[in-house]
Amino acid sequence: MSSQNKKHTLILFSAIDPCGISFSQRNDVECRYLDTIQSLNKWVSGGLFDSIIFFDSSGYDLDRLKNSVKNTDISLEFHSVNLQSFDRSLGKGYGVYLSMKYLIDNSSLPSNSDSWVVCPARYYIKNSS
Repeated sequence: MSSQNKKHTLILFSAIDPCGISFSQRNDVECRYLDTIQSLNKWVSGGLFDSIIFFDSSGYDLDRLKNSVKNTDISLEFHSVNLQSFDRSLGKGYGVYLSMKYLIDNSSLPSNSDSWVVCPARYYIKNSS
């Protein structure tokens, strides 16, 4: 993704604790957390992005996650805010909307980037380059 002198930001959305959201296939918090650590470290070591924003909408404590990240030269920003009090019938998409709105209002990285890529935090896309 490294276009000449352009800044690319990866935004990883997460709800490590799904808090009963509809249609979640994987509800075990520790399994979701381990998926997230594995994925985040792959993204960090991949060298495709100048910055990564990790956003958890369940208010999960991210200290252990931050400490798991291997040495990196890219900008990392972590946010954990409990945005799970919305009507569950609105589904996951509404939660993503709330997360994106929060980031636009509270983070400087998106406005300093030429492009954003958004991905669920538990997944690493192998052919992303």
